Amino acid sequence: MFTLAVEDGSLTSTNPAFDAWTGSDPGSGGGFMTSYVHPGDVALFISNLHQAMLGQMPSPFELRMRASGESFQISELSLLPESRDGRLVQILGFVRDVRERRSIIRDLRAARDAAEAGSRAKTEFLANMSHEIRTPLNAIVAVGGLLCDMRLDEQAQSFAEIIRTSSKTLLELINSVLDFSKIESEKLELESQPFAIGECVTSAVELVSSQASEKALTISTEIDASCPPAIFGDVTRVRQILANLLSNAVKFTEVGSIVVRASSRSVPPDATDEAEVEVFFEVRDSGIGIPAEKQAKIFDVFSQADASTTRRFGGTGLGLTISRRLTELMGGSISVESEPGQGSTFRFSIRGRPARLSQMPDAALQLDTELATKMPMRILVAEDHPTNQIVARLLLERMGYEPDVVDNGRQAVDAVAAAIDSGNPYDVVLMDVHMPVLDGLAATREILERWEHERPKIAAVTASTLKGDRERCLAAGVDEFLGKPIFADELEAMLKLMGGYRDAAAAAGPQSEPSKGVDDGTEDEVPVIDASFLDNLVLLGDDQAHDLTDSYLSSARETLSRLEAAADQEDRTTIGSASHRLKGASGIFGARRLEAICERLERASEDRNREQLLTDVAELRREFESVETQLLERLKTA
Repeated sequence: MFTLAVEDGSLTSTNPAFDAWTGSDPGSGGGFMTSYVHPGDVALFISNLHQAMLGQMPSPFELRMRASGESFQISELSLLPESRDGRLVQILGFVRDVRERRSIIRDLRAARDAAEAGSRAKTEFLANMSHEIRTPLNAIVAVGGLLCDMRLDEQAQSFAEIIRTSSKTLLELINSVLDFSKIESEKLELESQPFAIGECVTSAVELVSSQASEKALTISTEIDASCPPAIFGDVTRVRQILANLLSNAVKFTEVGSIVVRASSRSVPPDATDEAEVEVFFEVRDSGIGIPAEKQAKIFDVFSQADASTTRRFGGTGLGLTISRRLTELMGGSISVESEPGQGSTFRFSIRGRPARLSQMPDAALQLDTELATKMPMRILVAEDHPTNQIVARLLLERMGYEPDVVDNGRQAVDAVAAAIDSGNPYDVVLMDVHMPVLDGLAATREILERWEHERPKIAAVTASTLKGDRERCLAAGVDEFLGKPIFADELEAMLKLMGGYRDAAAAAGPQSEPSKGVDDGTEDEVPVIDASFLDNLVLLGDDQAHDLTDSYLSSARETLSRLEAAADQEDRTTIGSASHRLKGASGIFGARRLEAICERLERASEDRNREQLLTDVAELRREFESVETQLLERLKTA
């Protein structure tokens, strides 16, 4: 310890013993500051000393100091200012030799690194061994199954069943250990492919359906309207988590039911401007429940709520740990709510980018041509654009329906009224949002106000991507939300959902927000024609696809002429409506760049002068010519 007296802004050492230890001149403040501090640390020392002279207490800091007759050594210095009557009178200094502490810290870090290296080595060994064990075990499971299918006497059949059951149980254990070891060694790689949320839930339920049937348990699924039909992610791992939670629910439930529910919420775009959704899954059972004091432990490694659980129900305690790690790797979390005797509810979440069902690599280009027979409905299409009318009508006709078509919201309301008065009301209305005379949302509100019970279900159909469009549609009272361009599989799934038709295809759930136009890279990186969109037209047949293309090109040329005249006259109202009209039709053919230019023109027309408007429309004309060339070439080769 040392003391520095403060007098008229100068410092004086008042501790001869410390002066002797440092080798500084007694009583000389200047000598004190320079004689024992390493030249490279003088600035650091003076900075902290200045802070202390201002009456502030700096944090302890390390610097190199010299003891008498010794070389410089690392020390920790603390400065404590003392005041009397509001005036600083002295600064107390405390010096600590930290060489031993630093040595201990180095040893601890080395021990930690060695322990982590050893842990990684053990985990990698466990992963390798699990893999090697699983290979012959798969053969045992397969042979056991073959034996069970052979004609054996009663005793041999019993032995074969024991082999098959025991080997399957052992294989499940090895798979859990392998998954856990991969996660621990950071060798687990997640895939990112589009998958249907509803189908994922359905397939997970199917994995445990036989066990549930044996106990007379019912399993129901609920796909909330907030869920997109598909997201990018690792469907295998999501299904694994669901299957594990469902398996536990069946295992620990003797009487009652199990419910699986999925919902989602939008996540604000990050720095990469990629919009995401957070999907929430919930598995609720009416089983034995978990005591509150045990709930915090069940996600720990090799842990179960009660040791007796292992003896009674089996299991390693790894399933929930693996589920927790997987959800964390997928940007989510997992939790439980439970009460003994009242059942348990497990919830987990994941994050992913929304996807269209048509983006799925194995999406089948086929429609249920007998859907109208299985699920009779009267359908009204309210759409002002001829091309979109044709697409909707043809797709519905391929499913066996005979839809009525109107051009605007007022006609839609009148058609609904006439149908109700005739005693043959519509079941579903596909309501375009942007229409002349009366827009789709205004028409929806009027229908809801006039008919409370007899009204049809309404699906908002729009290509608009402005912030809040989906929320505005739902607030108007629509039942579902369908994006443009209309894809066959999404239309079919939505109709099944609205009509209450339940099967694996309908489990895809409600629709996502509409296509975002150009959402991957810049416009220059996007092809003139996105071929995946054209696949949707294959369902219409060659002749219909040719007619539809001719109709689109003819209508687009006319719209472009109107846009050029409107730009020359600075008619921004016409520019907004015409560019929106062209955007909606162009999306059907996958003209992504043209669609994006239309949307930009639609949004920015109010802020552009005549010269800028003419430039924008000229760019639109050039892009359309590229689209026209590619579409005509495709028609020649089709």
